[in-house]
Amino acid sequence: SLASLASLASQPTVHSPRPTVRSAWRGRMAVLCVATWNIRWVLDHWESRWPLLIKHIGSMKDGKEAPDVLAMQEVNIGGSRTGQDYLLGRIFKGHSVIAASGARELLQNGWPMPILNKICTGLAFLPGLGLLMDAAAWFCGRFFERIFGRYTMLIYYTPILRELVYVLTGCAFVIGNATLVSDSYRVFGRETLSLGNEKFALRLVLETKEGTRVSVTNVHTASGRENTELRKNQALKMIEWLNSFRDSDDAQIVLGDFNATPDEPLHPEFKKAGFASAGFEDMGKEPELTFHQRHESPSKDIDPEGCLDYIFFRGKALSLKRKSFRVIGTQPASERESYLYPSDHFALQASFLIAPKWER
Repeated sequence: SLASLASLASQPTVHSPRPTVRSAWRGRMAVLCVATWNIRWVLDHWESRWPLLIKHIGSMKDGKEAPDVLAMQEVNIGGSRTGQDYLLGRIFKGHSVIAASGARELLQNGWPMPILNKICTGLAFLPGLGLLMDAAAWFCGRFFERIFGRYTMLIYYTPILRELVYVLTGCAFVIGNATLVSDSYRVFGRETLSLGNEKFALRLVLETKEGTRVSVTNVHTASGRENTELRKNQALKMIEWLNSFRDSDDAQIVLGDFNATPDEPLHPEFKKAGFASAGFEDMGKEPELTFHQRHESPSKDIDPEGCLDYIFFRGKALSLKRKSFRVIGTQPASERESYLYPSDHFALQASFLIAPKWER
């Protein structure tokens, strides 16, 4: 129930004590633990799934605390008092949550004239608008699955109906990406890139104690197995965008739900741009599955199973820590609740060593 979620959010003991900047360092190399997880918004019995998500997130790093960076997709984002981003911020006190909704970002930054973007960005801070977003997030979290249930995916794949339902329920304005970042790192340089169809990339820059800057980009690209060419174009757009920051970034990590299997054009485009895949580098191959059909729910996404999520990285400042790549959330809640998984995606996790500037 929502009451139990609120109770969970109020308990600071769920997470380990806040790490210090010094604790993030081992010798002269910073260790950055990153993960990505599509958490399936407020669908597929989300209130029952939530404790499973929190349990896994809270033990990703060394089995006892949340990762330094967790890039999440399909997050229910409120104004400042409701939403999954709000709950995550309450639970993991040693972390900050930086979130963005695709529709809100498009309205604020998607106009052809810069002056219109500035006006719309200013309007976003009007008193009351945050409360409206809180109300939309609360409504979707409480009622969306109950109202639409088995028709959820039919609505999603029917464009006109989807836009109508998404706008009327407020869903379009509260679903997006959220990145959980440890307070051990200084965070600045928040930027977004629209990829079309309310999909976007959220880029943050993390700075270590010794001044090394690593950009982390949280990505969600177009779904649908038939959209391979669209995803390739979205990848090329992201790569061109990220190339523009190479002079200021010492290294770059791009992670998220790419909705693309390894044999699609998207994967080799990142490789041609100098990115390596953490999964492939550490295991010699990508995981068999990151999107699955093991769970049961009236609102489940019935697209084919496959490996759709990745952690890409490039830059001399980064080196992948051996045997650190993991696939998380692959087991059900229990034998009795074999239908219930944390999400319809598995989480991916990897750790990187970050070299100080003077060692490069």
